Amino acid sequence: MAEAGTIGVSGVYPPTLQSYPIGTVLNRNLTVRAGNCPHRALIPELIDVVAAGVLDPGRGVTVREGLGDVVTAYQEFDDHRAGWVKVALDPGT
Repeated sequence: MAEAGTIGVSGVYPPTLQSYPIGTVLNRNLTVRAGNCPHRALIPELIDVVAAGVLDPGRGVTVREGLGDVVTAYQEFDDHRAGWVKVALDPGT
């Protein structure tokens, strides 16, 4: 990992999340910028776009796995196996 740089964090995280590697951030001279995404404003429009068939959120899924071997599926994803970018766990499979 390179010394110095900026990390951008966006998303929706619970206020109870209390873990962050502050020591690593300081020792590597990193800048952290963060903020919640405006999900409450965006979700209704996104639902309309998906319902109209304009956007298929399933297109981004690269691997579909059943729950029978979920531990192995998590390991494959964690090991960055080729093609394991966005994984959907399907209890019906």
